Amino acid sequence: MTDYQEILINMNEPWRQSAICSKTKSIDWFSEDREQIKMAKEACKKCPVADKCLEFAVRNKERFGVWGGFTPRERNKITRHVVLLTKEEAKDLVIKYGNQVLSQTS
Repeated sequence: MTDYQEILINMNEPWRQSAICSKTKSIDWFSEDREQIKMAKEACKKCPVADKCLEFAVRNKERFGVWGGFTPRERNKITRHVVLLTKEEAKDLVIKYGNQVLSQTS
């Protein structure tokens, strides 16, 4: 178990109880291995709190790991395009349109 995985387990966010990552020990959410990243992203697609997870990562400027189905690089692409919006507008855009923003900037 990595230090980052230990952080995930010990997080005290209410939404974490419903998160797939809190119940899935076979995926390294902070790995740079492409297969682990792919598995993490697939798991996030099924997660009922992926939007809250992504919001948390963006709000806290998480630099490592897959959060809400997005890698740090993908989160950076999203947030570069929302800096002129209010925080609430940015949050809504990232949560609702994150994948579309990514596909337009690739």
